[in-house]
Amino acid sequence: MVFSDRTILIFALSLACALGLIRVIHQRMRISNKLVFAAEFLQKLRAYVDSNGHDNESYGWLTHRSGKMQRQMGHHGIYASYRPPYANFQYSNYPIILNMLPELRKTFDDDVLNRGDLAHQYAIAIQEAIVRYVGNLDDIEQEYIKNLRNPFIWFREGVRAIVSFPVSILGWLGALSERTVSALISSKSFQFVSALVGIVGFISAVMGIALGWDQFKKMVLDWFNTF
Repeated sequence: MVFSDRTILIFALSLACALGLIRVIHQRMRISNKLVFAAEFLQKLRAYVDSNGHDNESYGWLTHRSGKMQRQMGHHGIYASYRPPYANFQYSNYPIILNMLPELRKTFDDDVLNRGDLAHQYAIAIQEAIVRYVGNLDDIEQEYIKNLRNPFIWFREGVRAIVSFPVSILGWLGALSERTVSALISSKSFQFVSALVGIVGFISAVMGIALGWDQFKKMVLDWFNTF
């Protein structure tokens, strides 16, 4: 069975869009999973605070998952500078979850500290940081929902997936670390290259479908010969 040039170009364009749509769906699912986890973390935090520090099961769950929560929150979970209560010094780049959760437990366990509102302050600080993070996730999810209805975004994301495939393979084989792969794919140079490939590829595919590949190739060669 012989396929025409137009059929091949339409298939390639459709494949890029399909890969992009899958990528957008996957990205949205990741955000949804993070929202579910953040909501569960808040629920366990409230249960622990409401128990006045006696709900050891909730605290154990929070401690076990505090590292994951801190990593997912990124800069939303870090104070640029923080001065502990009753202290005459301050910390820089202070991780909120990893530090304030143990401080919250210490406050509940200390009869003197538990008489004031220090535990309430720690709980509110942790809760507000997570709520701000959740708000940011909600905004990102709304963008992905819009992207699900935009075929041009599908094509763009499909091109990014294709361009990043060699780098991803090196990461999968262990030649590059996960952090290096992530840094390369998120770099401005990579975004520029993928955007350039996307624009050239889209124009070439559309013109090739409209004119036929041979005629389009002739038109491009004639254009170059004019210089």
